[in-house]
Amino acid sequence: MERKYPYLFSTYRVRNFIFKSRLVSSPIGAWIFSPRNYIFDYAISMFEERAKGGAAVITVGHTEVNAEEEDSDNFGLYFNLRKREGTAALAEFAAAIKQHGAHVSLQLNYGGVASKVPGTICYGPSSYRREDGLVVHEMDENKIMNTISQYVECARKLKLTGFDMCMIHGAHGWLPAQFLSSKTNRRTDKFGGSLENRMRFPIMLVNAIRDAIGDDMMIEYRISGVDPETDPELFEENVAFVKKIENKIDLINISSGSFDDEKSLIHTFPTYLEPRGTNIHLAAALKKQVNVPVVVTGAITDPEMADRIIAEGKADFVAMGRALIADPELPNKARRGQDDDIRPCIGCCNCLETMHKNHYFGCDVNPRTGREHRIGEIVPANSPKKVIVVGGGPAGMQAAIVAAERCHKVTLYEKTDSLGGLLKISDNNPIKYLLKKYKDYLVHQVYKHKIEIMLNTVVTPGLIEAEKPDAIIIATGSTPIIPDIPGVHNDNVFTVIEAHKPDARLGNRVVIVGGNLGGCETALYIKYLGKEVTIVEMTDQLYSDANPIIKISIEYHLEKAKVNRFVGAKCTAISEKGVHIQLNRGDTNIIPADSVILAVGMRPTSETVNSLLNCAVDVIPVGDCIKPGTIQQASRTAYYAALDI
Repeated sequence: MERKYPYLFSTYRVRNFIFKSRLVSSPIGAWIFSPRNYIFDYAISMFEERAKGGAAVITVGHTEVNAEEEDSDNFGLYFNLRKREGTAALAEFAAAIKQHGAHVSLQLNYGGVASKVPGTICYGPSSYRREDGLVVHEMDENKIMNTISQYVECARKLKLTGFDMCMIHGAHGWLPAQFLSSKTNRRTDKFGGSLENRMRFPIMLVNAIRDAIGDDMMIEYRISGVDPETDPELFEENVAFVKKIENKIDLINISSGSFDDEKSLIHTFPTYLEPRGTNIHLAAALKKQVNVPVVVTGAITDPEMADRIIAEGKADFVAMGRALIADPELPNKARRGQDDDIRPCIGCCNCLETMHKNHYFGCDVNPRTGREHRIGEIVPANSPKKVIVVGGGPAGMQAAIVAAERCHKVTLYEKTDSLGGLLKISDNNPIKYLLKKYKDYLVHQVYKHKIEIMLNTVVTPGLIEAEKPDAIIIATGSTPIIPDIPGVHNDNVFTVIEAHKPDARLGNRVVIVGGNLGGCETALYIKYLGKEVTIVEMTDQLYSDANPIIKISIEYHLEKAKVNRFVGAKCTAISEKGVHIQLNRGDTNIIPADSVILAVGMRPTSETVNSLLNCAVDVIPVGDCIKPGTIQQASRTAYYAALDI
């Protein structure tokens, strides 16, 4: 049988372990384990979903080897691998993954100077005072040996409970990287100074773990890759280090970025604004120099790209993280040639925000993520009904798809000539290409499920009366807010939606009124068109509605594109001269503008909701017509509404 992606779905042997493919799951989600050393059913179900989906390895993320110690970084997991309690839970977790033919791994970490909790005792290779005032204490040799013993104890526990592999987290500026780097290691003893000395701790760590677990368990080591063109000296240090440990480890995992360089987080967690495959060139460069299989990660979401990486010898394995959160079935679908059915990650990083901040899992495009145990698989309704969905945006399409999967007779009404709703702004905007992939996925699913589609049709109470549905799902979305200021209806004033249309006649000097995330994204799009752009924001902060990683990314790209910005500036009028603004300190100014784009928010289309509320027994509003929000709100409310019918 000829496979579509023969390289990606070829097997690979490591020691006595057979990897069923070259596609593995990146370390994610340690934060959903219990601080009392239990693993909840929902956590097992979430990881098991990825194992069933076809990934060759499932890796639990960032796990502190020194959990509950005074110098624990408290960054995420409070599950203490060194405690006797929790042994059975770990064994059950491993069994749940392995029963689907996947190998199970866990990432071992020690924060060191990266401790996140002010006031705690913090240890690292060298003593100094951090910018936040926290004193870092230099680890003496007893502390170093004790730390190695903690790693060893955790690795032994993993082997005892059935794990096939452990990952040593030596990337992103955590403790092994701190010892290896001359930037953070300023010691003068045998653990510092020369490269040979700086390598000593991580080499001792690898050797100790290998001695403890023997040859029948795998070790993966994660490093932050280095570009030999831009930093040849550091690249050579990386190569030298990997060569020192390659006979003791089984995989070398290439990521990038460091916790102590905020801007580098967009390389650790690439957003929709970054190029795909950010670390491929780093992995390829290292692979030429070492004799250990290389795993590459970093915004690789397309199986075609992943297959090409393997085919061209740039890496031996491809790791996907957020792509498998968006669609755990991605490996199986790609293996079966069902690419159009893969739910694409949109690179919004909201999954990371909820994971880090709220310690649970969520995904903007996958309503089941983190709730697999409770929702289960979609099953046919006991009594199929006639369902009308009003609105062909993301919420309407999601609701229609799930209702059809439950065997209801579904008709989807859309007032325009095409499906997509607000997602259609991505059609001509290359910055939003991942969002376009999501829109196209939903449209494909709607047609695949043979849903009756009525375009160019406005739903009225009369239409509902004639059709007599059992249930109505209203997904009429939202419309742009038009502020009450002089000149707002001039011919040269556009909403964000209008500005994205291919026939929008925008001048060379464009002012965007509103510096929310949508306004800033629009500024980058207008800059892409080759025009001069200025953002005017009434508050003191741009993109305040974005999560932390997106804020870093959007700021980087605004600076790179040289977008002009005025904050603390209220738009008081729009005239032929331009946009009139009043600064918070009272000054006034006029920003010359040929065109003005309004990005001051959205309002729900409550008129349609109000007119249809009494037209059927079950009438359920979903998405933006309740309250304008994110794609996550749209997809979840729609998904759950369709399940409830």
